[in-house]
Amino acid sequence: MKKVYTIVFLLGFFTDIAGAQDIKAERGQRPVIDLNKVSTDAYHKGRFYIKFKTAFQQVLLANPAKNAEGIIAFNIPQIDAINQKFGVKKATNPFQVIMSDVANIAKHRAWGFHLWYTLEVPAEVDIKEAVEKYAALSDIIELAEPVYKIALDEIPGGQTPIQFEWTPGDTRYNEQWHYNNTGQSGGTVDVDIDLPEAWDIEKGSSNVTVAVMDAGIDTSHPDLKTAVLQAEVFRGQPGHLVDR
Repeated sequence: MKKVYTIVFLLGFFTDIAGAQDIKAERGQRPVIDLNKVSTDAYHKGRFYIKFKTAFQQVLLANPAKNAEGIIAFNIPQIDAINQKFGVKKATNPFQVIMSDVANIAKHRAWGFHLWYTLEVPAEVDIKEAVEKYAALSDIIELAEPVYKIALDEIPGGQTPIQFEWTPGDTRYNEQWHYNNTGQSGGTVDVDIDLPEAWDIEKGSSNVTVAVMDAGIDTSHPDLKTAVLQAEVFRGQPGHLVDR
């Protein structure tokens, strides 16, 4: 029975891969970061990210396993050798929660979420050196980078988020802790959705119309044919926040 289940699982996996090929994933340009100019305080010790190239997704079907010495092995000789060098003791998928949504597995694979791994190493490992070694295997690894910290300015008595390049003109913006939590409502600093960080990258377009509704509405229902739907609508005006 185990063989039957394995075959079914593999068929499902390859079906998802085929489905992913039919989905067009348009990626934006990643900012170029010169690690030689980045302070060691800007990223976490003991872990970093790697992303495999799509050609290796079938090899990665078998979950990473530890060898006799407790070092992670991907069954890719070049990678396993570097894992051994830096003492990689754990490998996890940072998008594990997203990937658990099996209904959209083909979309997740199209975006390459299944190809990412967080590698954990001893705290004394030079993260820059490790990242450079993995990145050098460009025929296998698409990307290798540190796990960057959220930038904070240290001030006496605690910490407060840095000043971002752009903030909205909403006069009550500072009250909306869920966008940027500075502890203004007695909450925990930085427990928010990182909206200012997103705005520093992209603020939307005036060509996009967004409707915000309190609940789902069946617009095709006979009783609503002549009704005017009550919804806040704004045309991509950056910073126009609706707070009921």
